[in-house]
Amino acid sequence: QEPKSHTPNNPAPNNSVPSETNSSRNELIERVFSVDVPIYHEIQHLEFCGLHALNNALQERYFTRETLDSISHQVASSDSSNFVHSTPNGRYSLSTLIEAINHIGLYSSRMSNSEVGSWLVNGISPGIYIVLRANHYYVIRKMQSTSQVYYIDSMQSKAFVVSSVNQLRPLIRNNNTFFTVLSITRIQSNI
Repeated sequence: QEPKSHTPNNPAPNNSVPSETNSSRNELIERVFSVDVPIYHEIQHLEFCGLHALNNALQERYFTRETLDSISHQVASSDSSNFVHSTPNGRYSLSTLIEAINHIGLYSSRMSNSEVGSWLVNGISPGIYIVLRANHYYVIRKMQSTSQVYYIDSMQSKAFVVSSVNQLRPLIRNNNTFFTVLSITRIQSNI
């Protein structure tokens, strides 16, 4: 089935940010991990690939420029360095994306090179991954129900199915250098 694409001028049908209640967070988390085709895909606007990657990972327009700017300012206020966490054109730091993921009750962890490299041998585990390559973010997502791997990049006109290791290799590394990959998972409860 052909993935759906949405642009900033043609937003997804549900374009309001859900409230911050625990029930709406739990509903979002359930939707994120139960999504199957068709694939939600936002198209690039300025340098907002971080924003688009988050929404593409979540499979809905959850974050807006305003909400991500707010999170970026919170990250900057707790950072003692002079590191820039966002620009007016929409470039967001990895720390901002990590905080945004944590803000909605999900957990993100940076994968080691050996973990990412194992994809080339063992295949990708079902899950959601945001990849940072040369200041550009995109999503690799493996659906549990179909086992299909999708490459969802806001710089592309649509999402693509990754059907082989040869197609996956350039998406996760350049020569012997692996790109930064965040794995997004549910937060495990200790109850």
